[in-house]
Amino acid sequence: LRSLNLRQCNLGSTGAEKLFEAVERNSSVRELVMSWNQIGQMGARSAAAVVGMSPVSQAHGQAVERLDLRDNSLGENNTFFKCLYDELCGQDVTAIKVNDRLQYLNLGNNSITAEGARIFSECLFHGGLGTLEELHLYNNPKLGPGGAKAIAKGLVRCQSLHILGLAICSIEDVGLRALLDSLQRGSKLQVLDVSENGIGDKVAEAAAEAMVGGSVVLKSINLSVNQISKKGIDKLATLCVQLRDAGKSFVVTANGRDGNKSFDLVAKVNAVRVQEGFSDKR
Repeated sequence: LRSLNLRQCNLGSTGAEKLFEAVERNSSVRELVMSWNQIGQMGARSAAAVVGMSPVSQAHGQAVERLDLRDNSLGENNTFFKCLYDELCGQDVTAIKVNDRLQYLNLGNNSITAEGARIFSECLFHGGLGTLEELHLYNNPKLGPGGAKAIAKGLVRCQSLHILGLAICSIEDVGLRALLDSLQRGSKLQVLDVSENGIGDKVAEAAAEAMVGGSVVLKSINLSVNQISKKGIDKLATLCVQLRDAGKSFVVTANGRDGNKSFDLVAKVNAVRVQEGFSDKR
């Protein structure tokens, strides 16, 4: 058995604990979906044991590569993250354990706070999740700017992480600015979703400008449903045309509003290209 999907099976904390314990002793399961099962704070420790490669997991060769834990209120009282930190870092970060198998982790909609994000970031910073490529934290509005700044710190050291989802996390301009700064300091992030986060024109433009400048590896950013004005969309459109002219592979998604009128970036990009005499056949 290599893939097990138990989404919305009403397992509760007790059922989830038994399942996680079984997975810890299984060397064949590569993908585990446990979303929407009311795991909560009571089952957080057993969930953290799977992510943190507990002694049992290591002894039995547990090899989960893709883990979906969304919609389970794991962030309550930061229990999941505290347990994960204990599993990976313990009392001595110089003797950290490394989960060198997990590649995909979904913690969306889990009531994650800024403090929970900070603890998780420490695990990233110290190399505890050294093979993690894709992380989803969407719909955790309590994460906020502080949580985004903490995650940004971890990104600089977690060189394997290429995809990050932070939609609906209330990170605002401050949070996105921190993420952009992490790119300048060595983060290898390529795909970033920061839709619906209260982000304004200046920082949205800064993200596109960073892509134009070529000093970062970011190739795709989702800025939809933010506080971007018509002027901001116009600026983003111009920057996107510059990216295309430079032959760069990129995706920038955004929309904006001015009163009752809405503006879509794709339409603006096409309009700019027509105005400047570019062919759309490329």
